Parts: sequence; structure tokens; C-alpha cells
Amino acid sequence: MAAPLPITMQHEYTYSRWDTIHEPHNVVENVLKDDDSVYKALTPDFDLSLDHGETCYISEVILWPGDSGPNQVQI
Repeated sequence: MAAPLPITMQHEYTYSRWDTIHEPHNVVENVLKDDDSVYKALTPDFDLSLDHGETCYISEVILWPGDSGPNQVQI
């Protein structure tokens, strides 16, 4: 029985003062929002929790980068 899994950031991120002032909307949590907000990074590193940390089976993960990534990545 397939079902969408709840997805959350596993650890709270901390941002430098420069990031907070110069790029206030570029926050890691934006990758989980379905709106116009974006997260831009040359080497993104996400630590996600699925299904509230319960054991679950993942059949497919698709990452769709924005303008900073050269290609679609499919795992």
C-alpha cells in the first residue's frame, strides 16, 4: 500500500549573521515548501526524516534542482 510520507528536516539549521542579513529568504526549510521560496546552494546537504522517524520503505526519490543545478538527479 503506497502512501505519501511526512517529510521534515531532521536537525535545526543555524545560519551565519551574513546569511541572515544578506539572504534572509534562503533557508534550508524552503526545500520542503510548495511555493515560490527557494534554497540555493552549490553543495546542498539535507538531513531529512521520513514518516516521523519510523521504519519505512522508499521506492523512489526524485530531486528536481532549480537554476543552480545542471541536471535532474534521480535516485
